[in-house]
Amino acid sequence: RSRPGGLMSDPAGKTYLVVGASSGIGASVSRLLAARRATVILAARDAGRLEETLRSLAPGDHVLAPLDACDLGAIPSHVETLRSRHGVIDGMVYCVGVGVTARLRDLAPADMEYALRGNCSAFVEFVRCLVRRKPREQWFQAVGISSLASIDNEKYLTAYAAGKAAMEAAIRCLATELGGRRVRLNAVRPGFVDTPRLAVVDALAEGGVGRHFVESGYQPLGLIHPDDVAAMAL
Repeated sequence: RSRPGGLMSDPAGKTYLVVGASSGIGASVSRLLAARRATVILAARDAGRLEETLRSLAPGDHVLAPLDACDLGAIPSHVETLRSRHGVIDGMVYCVGVGVTARLRDLAPADMEYALRGNCSAFVEFVRCLVRRKPREQWFQAVGISSLASIDNEKYLTAYAAGKAAMEAAIRCLATELGGRRVRLNAVRPGFVDTPRLAVVDALAEGGVGRHFVESGYQPLGLIHPDDVAAMAL
């Protein structure tokens, strides 16, 4: 059963892959998993920042897996390597969030394709590869970190919002397809979170985006801390 307030069963003694673990929500998820006595495989492009996350974790047999989630063709080999080294992988938290902040006149087809690839297609490919050789009796759990942008109408976030909406749709379909195979899939859709990605949007808001949200009443308590999103996911 899920822990109170979270979507995953007790992670103690299990192994979890966190994609996008180098900062923000992914780093918070990694720390919380380690604190709950799970083994964490930290994956992201920036090996240096992954090292920083690793140093912040509670002691354990945690490992680094530098990879580019947007390189879809490399995901199967990455998963096979991780499985051969670490055995059973019990779950994944997918924290990648990509997409340019741009006016329509500056939005190229390549920008849309990249956002859909990083936010949705890579998530689906990781799930496909992780589930493909899963022992029949094993439960596998995956959570995709989405965004309120997926259902909101914020200007300039077209690529990012479309990518996150696509991931949510994929999760709904896959949850129905795979539920009978001991696979549990969920999405978490937070509001605006205080992460490095938000710095781009912050630069467009006079006085800062957090202050704007408070004063407008859009998000009265201000930006959400990544630790709070991690607690929802786990």
